[in-house]
Amino acid sequence: MMKLNLIEFIQSQFQYLELKSMNICCLLLLILVGGSCDKKSDTIHSSDAIVYIKGAENLQEHIIEPWNEGTSLTLTFAGAYTEIEDMLKAAPADIDLHFKIDLSLVEEYNTKSGTNYAPLPINNVSIAVSASKIEKGTKGTPELSATVDLSSGLDPFTEYLLPISIDQVNDGFKIDKRKGTIYYKISVMDNAPVQIKVGLLTNTSGNMDMTKVANIANPENPDVLVVCEMDKNTTRSGVRDMSEILKDLLNIKHYRFVKGQDLQGGEFGLTIYSRFPIKNFTPYILTGSDTRPFGIAELDVNGQTFVIAGIHLTHVVDNQVNQVNQALSHLSGVSYPLFLAGHLQENRDPHQATTIYPVLTNSEFVLPCSTCARTYNSNPTIPTQGGWTYGMLYRPESRFEVKDYKVLVLPAGGLTLHHPIFATLDVYFYGDKN
Repeated sequence: MMKLNLIEFIQSQFQYLELKSMNICCLLLLILVGGSCDKKSDTIHSSDAIVYIKGAENLQEHIIEPWNEGTSLTLTFAGAYTEIEDMLKAAPADIDLHFKIDLSLVEEYNTKSGTNYAPLPINNVSIAVSASKIEKGTKGTPELSATVDLSSGLDPFTEYLLPISIDQVNDGFKIDKRKGTIYYKISVMDNAPVQIKVGLLTNTSGNMDMTKVANIANPENPDVLVVCEMDKNTTRSGVRDMSEILKDLLNIKHYRFVKGQDLQGGEFGLTIYSRFPIKNFTPYILTGSDTRPFGIAELDVNGQTFVIAGIHLTHVVDNQVNQVNQALSHLSGVSYPLFLAGHLQENRDPHQATTIYPVLTNSEFVLPCSTCARTYNSNPTIPTQGGWTYGMLYRPESRFEVKDYKVLVLPAGGLTLHHPIFATLDVYFYGDKN
């Protein structure tokens, strides 16, 4: 009898352990799937049923050229549905979405992203329909639109930000905070030209007094300045960087030095100065019977690119065209407004020249002067003597309009016998001047 009771006791314990194990499994399954052990609930939970705006993970950028695109801009957006458990599952019921423009988010966006966008004026934007529906069995709403008025109220060259957010959604659905707002960055361009003044002068190889150069340049107040014949850490300069010294004397502070050759333990070349930030710079050495400097600087002018190229050709006539062709090959990929300034050496009236200038004009460069004054004279008291050693050209012609061009005749005994040139131009960045 005692033996039978022992067997029954052991069996009862196994049954207890089996039931307990089943209960634990059921509890774990309940925790993992949020449902019962015997049947998954059809209830929609906010944790896994999510709505968002398509494309909201990326900033939507629009650069507007009103002369090409008219007076209004149409922005499109749409709501969408997903589930964490099943990304391909369609909406289990109709989902009503309401959208709104929320300019209060601009400051938050700027703080988070380190930007400085301005809120798009609310009077310049409207949403024709602010509500839509994700129908049961589908994944998104029909496309909605917002219209931005470009005709007035928006400043050119200003970066505006427009946030459009999901404002409301049915109970039981959750708005994805990461993609619940779509941001549009809108910049309106203006084809009004930017006026840029370019100067060109020589330092002469023997002058190490940069105040003489600054005293010529500063009264003209150029935006860009090319200075030929500059020493860097040579013996005759007292192992000093003359470009850096001149920078501290000029009203313009950005510069790049271009080496043409090694000299006296240092370097000899030209320097490009700019009031505008220099965002890219490429120096070259033109080769041949002797080496000469050539540099290309891309300047940031109100977010657009203006290219200044500084050049100093060899005095060896037989190698000049070769060096010009080298320079042109380096400029072949430049599509921005481009200005070339430097020592071109031909020493003939550019309109009657037979070597250097024809090569440049055949490459679509244009002279800024209809009658170009002489740029070199050993006797300033006799203006009909001398020649044309320094020169300027630009391309394409459609992006420039010359407002002023002058050659300064320096007094006898001045810095140099080469006359500085200053040209003031209207530069059209967003379309042809006409």
